[in-house]
Amino acid sequence: MWSCFTARALPSDGPSAGLPDLAPFKAIRQIGRGAVGEVFLARHAGDGQLYAVKTVPLDAPSWRLELLKREERTYAALASDAGGHVGLLRPCRMQLLHDRLCLVTEWASGGTLASFLAAPRYSRGVAEDLALFIMRQLVAAVERLHENRVAYRDIKLDNILLDTTTFGAKAPRVLLADFGTCKAWEEGEAGCLASTFMGTPGFMAPQVLGSIFLHRESSASAAPSVTSALDDSARESSFPTPGSSAHSAPAAVGAGLASGSAGPMGVSSSNGMYDAVKADIYSLGAILMFLLFKELPFGFDKFSRLLPPGEALSVLWQLESEKSWREAAGAGLLRRSCDPGAIDLLDRMLQADESRRVDVAGIKAHPWFSRRLPRRYEAALARLARDQAGLDAARSELHGRASRRRIVAPAAHAHGPAAPPPARPLSGAEAALEQLFEAAGSQAALRRLREARASLYVDLEPAAVAAAWELGMQTEGTRPGAPPPGSASCGCAGGGVAAGVAEDTPESAAVVAPPSLAGRSDSATTTAGAEPAFLCDVALGAPKSAPRPSRLRPQA
Repeated sequence: MWSCFTARALPSDGPSAGLPDLAPFKAIRQIGRGAVGEVFLARHAGDGQLYAVKTVPLDAPSWRLELLKREERTYAALASDAGGHVGLLRPCRMQLLHDRLCLVTEWASGGTLASFLAAPRYSRGVAEDLALFIMRQLVAAVERLHENRVAYRDIKLDNILLDTTTFGAKAPRVLLADFGTCKAWEEGEAGCLASTFMGTPGFMAPQVLGSIFLHRESSASAAPSVTSALDDSARESSFPTPGSSAHSAPAAVGAGLASGSAGPMGVSSSNGMYDAVKADIYSLGAILMFLLFKELPFGFDKFSRLLPPGEALSVLWQLESEKSWREAAGAGLLRRSCDPGAIDLLDRMLQADESRRVDVAGIKAHPWFSRRLPRRYEAALARLARDQAGLDAARSELHGRASRRRIVAPAAHAHGPAAPPPARPLSGAEAALEQLFEAAGSQAALRRLREARASLYVDLEPAAVAAAWELGMQTEGTRPGAPPPGSASCGCAGGGVAAGVAEDTPESAAVVAPPSLAGRSDSATTTAGAEPAFLCDVALGAPKSAPRPSRLRPQA
């Protein structure tokens, strides 16, 4: 039996001056700020370790909360289905305070790739060996996402973090972060087709940029809908030079462009659809180009700072429609000392026609990409491969356990009809996460948290997700030395509570094959099966006379 939430009493000391109260974490300083939320370096009161905490106030615009929820759903699904990966930022927990949602992850000591490349010694790009070392790690992380039918859709310098403690600053470990824009697709589908303007100009594929302009023909009476709802990422799309603060795109980004313009370099995309996986490959090519030459394709980072955002997009679209990346770069840029093999790989990755663009397997097989690196880098990559083998072994054990169960939402909620079921049954971590999101929308639950000075959280550490099938997530004590984030043994004496539990089933009915990840990263569906206010009561130790929540049935 396992509970969906655990509770922790908040320390009595208040927050630092000018910083939010994130107890049981103590905010030290702000280390990042984006369109979705603010990120703080914080120390956990129990173990004293440092973590990165992304926060979004509950009274923030709904699209910001939904993007954070989407990111958490992706983290939970990957932890449940794909296991951990050395190139993906490790999630620890999703935490609900009475006034905000928080995503707690490991802290990357080296900052972003954008800040790393801002050092004066990299004013003309990094050495080829270092560029290849970074790209091998990044491609491996993206490959893991694609293997699990997830397209990232916003690969850029600011979403790539570096750990400089594992191998040192001269051989940074790469971590792909911020999964709020990911899109999943079902097994058996032809690919991850999309039509949304999603990503960051300069790094996005021509087909993604074309999606806003090609829509003008079908909706000439209105500006392109880049500000509507969750899937419109203009809120996240940043036009400044890499590493600078993101700002929102205007609604009428297509102003000044003739309706019905041809696709870039003759590519036909009349329906406005594009392959999000191939778009990721183009973004990887933009990263490689910036590493080698300190410039984005078509020089967008140079001229975008001089023009209004809408006009800058129009100029970029025009350049992509008339030139290749080589023609736009010019002989001066390509005259710099660079292996012809690297230029050939860029040709394949930055190919305007997505049907001819190389895939991950082609990148890995390319002679320049697969060449041997200096001993320092080869040793670091070998260490990462060993670490990944351990994570994969743990994942195989998780999927092979006969005790693994998946649950589906009950027929109806106590407070209304049930939402349509997701594309596949939820894992325990995902079901708990959905109940946490439901509690975040309940004023009664938030009032209970405020009165009790407590927080609710769902553990998303991959190791804890695996252990949860046997040990469960139990009521946590309020002692100061309570287990830290990601602890597999997160319960106190007294066992777990029965807030939304899965019935025990015969082993023959409990085994579930690794399912598709589709249906969560783009879904805001609530699948909790109990009144959120009562869930808070259970987690905080309410009287046992309270009515029990609806039980969730197992999925065979």
